[in-house]
Order: sequence, then C-alpha cells, then structure tokens
Amino acid sequence: FLDVCQPYYSDGGYKAYQNGETFNMGGTAYTNGFIYYEGGNAIFNVGGKYTSMTFSLGHLDGSDMNNNKIQIYCDNVLLKEFEVKAEDLPQKVTIDLTGVQQIKFTSQDAYYNRQPGFGLGNIIVK
Repeated sequence: FLDVCQPYYSDGGYKAYQNGETFNMGGTAYTNGFIYYEGGNAIFNVGGKYTSMTFSLGHLDGSDMNNNKIQIYCDNVLLKEFEVKAEDLPQKVTIDLTGVQQIKFTSQDAYYNRQPGFGLGNIIVK
C-alpha cells in the first residue's frame, strides 16, 4: 500500500514501515503500514482506485496503553470509529473504499502528556 500511496499529510509522530521494516503490536511483528503517537493525523489520496482496505489496528508494544479513539474518514465523512483499549489485542479491520478519493486517519488522544502509540499494520488494498 505505502509503496504506491504515500501520505498527502501527516503529523503526530507518523512513520511509515515498508520494505521489510517491522513494528510490534501484541507481541506480533507487522509491516506494510504506519504508526503514530499522540493526537495525530495521516491523510492519503487514493484517487478512487481501490475497493477495500484491510489492516490490523492496535497499541504499539512498549508505548502508553491508555484508551483512545481512532477515527477513519473517507472523503471527509466519518466512516468508522474504534475505541482502542489497553487490554485489546490488535483488531483486524476492513473498510470499503469504493469510489473513495481520500482517507484520513485520526487519533483523538485525551492525554497529550503521555505517549500512546498506535499502529496500522499489514495494510492490503484491493
């Protein structure tokens, strides 16, 4: 995914993982995705080229594990919101991208003095 779709905009400690780089969530290594810390955004222009996106979402190992809301917007419309809790394992998510031009991922961290980290790993678009 990231090989063909780099972020249009990102903040909040965003880092892409590709070309074999890995990060860990729930004791499992993930690649082909991205991480971010604190309240952050990552926006991708996908240009209506895809019909679905699948990924695993969770807290990064070794980061603050406080609860947080992750929101996914497609073309500025809220598509899904996930409450990521400390006890959750990474959860597998599939979203419909049919006709979507732009995806925005946001992290609504209520504790900016902490360092919660979130990952979206093993992203596959079709």
